Amino acid sequence: MDKQEFSNSSGDMPPTSNGVRDVLESLRTIFVAAIALLISIAEWVSHRFTKWQANAAEQARTLEAIRLEEQSILDQQRRKEEQSIRTERRKAEEEAKIAAERREEERTIREDERKAKERQLSPRKIIYPTLSAISTVALIIGVAQLAPIAKWTKSQNECIAKTYTNEANSPIDFANKVMRCNGGHD
Repeated sequence: MDKQEFSNSSGDMPPTSNGVRDVLESLRTIFVAAIALLISIAEWVSHRFTKWQANAAEQARTLEAIRLEEQSILDQQRRKEEQSIRTERRKAEEEAKIAAERREEERTIREDERKAKERQLSPRKIIYPTLSAISTVALIIGVAQLAPIAKWTKSQNECIAKTYTNEANSPIDFANKVMRCNGGHD
């Protein structure tokens, strides 16, 4: 390709500056419209927020008035309840005192009945001491009868210990020692 052909081809193209300008103007119009829309929305939101705040303040005043009325009603009810509770407490305390007095009277009556029963002579009061005395006497007699056996065993043990021989301890030696202590022969 020649340089002339290359330079001619650039000359054939129409200038693009008008298209860019039109696009920029369109973009400017869109940008201005978007800003105008944002400003309108902001004004609308601000207006709605102001109305909302005014309504909220009015509702708050109304609710506060209702709350104060309810609080005064609750206070009156609470006072009435406290008064009724006080009277109920007094009644309960009086009833508790009366019940305590009745229980005390019943206790004294039962105590008197118990003491009267204790004064009576019952078979149980006779049988238990009698059986314990008999068992104690039987134990003493049994130990007294075992005393001679204990003396004989002691004398046998002493005899076996005295007749100790130097021989090794074997069952036969032990048997011989027992025979000697009992009067037996070697």
